[in-house]
Amino acid sequence: MKELPYFRFFPGDWLSDGKITLMTLKEQGALIRLLSYSWKMENCELPIDKSKLVSLSGLHSTNELDGVLTYFDKTESGYYSTLLKKEKERAFNWRIKSSEGGKKSAQLRKNTDKGGSTNVSTNSMSMNMTSEYEDFPPLPDSFNPEEEGELERVMQY
Repeated sequence: MKELPYFRFFPGDWLSDGKITLMTLKEQGALIRLLSYSWKMENCELPIDKSKLVSLSGLHSTNELDGVLTYFDKTESGYYSTLLKKEKERAFNWRIKSSEGGKKSAQLRKNTDKGGSTNVSTNSMSMNMTSEYEDFPPLPDSFNPEEEGELERVMQY
């Protein structure tokens, strides 16, 4: 399945988030860049190497980066945003649900005589996507900062 090209952004949430309001505009720009790179990763996780994060963020030092990283949770392998992970899961489940609904609707239209109604009852299309697709395979990586030359390739844009 194709990668999800965007994530939802709520200006009210951004402007009222206490961690973000304490950041400089430079740090806020670095944060949105890191969130964008994180979104492109399969598991929404950024690399653990701070020098790579400095490059990705557009900042100039790890000292500048430390304030931005307060927005992320840290694991042994990297940094991630809990909020962004939840948003990606929501978007991915919505994509699956919409796809399945479209397939059911197409099948109903196909089975309807030419003169018949193509209205689809929402009751006939209700489904429990969460339990049905819990083990759905993750999206493929489109950016791997650990790969030789990958960071330089991305920084060209």
